[in-house]
Amino acid sequence: MRKIYGVLSMILDSAVASSRVAVNVATDAKLPRLPASEHVYLNHRQVEDLASAAGEFRTFLAPKAACSGTTTSGAGCSTLPWLPRPLPTSASRRTSCGTAASLAIASGADVKVVQMMLGHTTATMALDHYGHLFPDRLDEVAEQMAAGRAAALAKAA
Repeated sequence: MRKIYGVLSMILDSAVASSRVAVNVATDAKLPRLPASEHVYLNHRQVEDLASAAGEFRTFLAPKAACSGTTTSGAGCSTLPWLPRPLPTSASRRTSCGTAASLAIASGADVKVVQMMLGHTTATMALDHYGHLFPDRLDEVAEQMAAGRAAALAKAA
C-alpha cells in the first residue's frame, strides 16, 4: 500500500507541476501504521545446518561474518575480501546480525560486546535493536548483590 501511495503521490506532484491539477491531495495523507515485524533469529543448530548446506559459501554464513558490523580489527564485515558477491543466501543481513546478537546474548555477552561485535555506534543503538533479547535478570542481580553484601559483612566481622 505504501508503494502504491508513493507512486500516486509522485504522479500527482507531476500533475501539479504541469498545472493539470491545482493541488496534490495525497500530500499529508494519514497512512495506517505498519504492523511490528516478527524477529527471526537462528539457533546454533540452524546456523550449522544452513552453513553445511551452503557448500563453498560456508564461511559466509558465520553470523558474525554475515552481519554488516565491524570485525575486531575495525573493518566492516562488508569489506572483507572473501565475502562472495552476490550474497548466496535468502537470509537478510538484518536476520544474520540478529542471529549473531541473539547467540552472543544467550552466551552471556553484555550490551557493549554486542555493540562492538555488530558495529553499532553506541550501546544505546545496540539496545534499541536488540534490547528485547536481553533477559530480565533483576532477581539474579539482587541475589548476587545480597550474596556479595553478606560475604563482605562476614569478612569484616
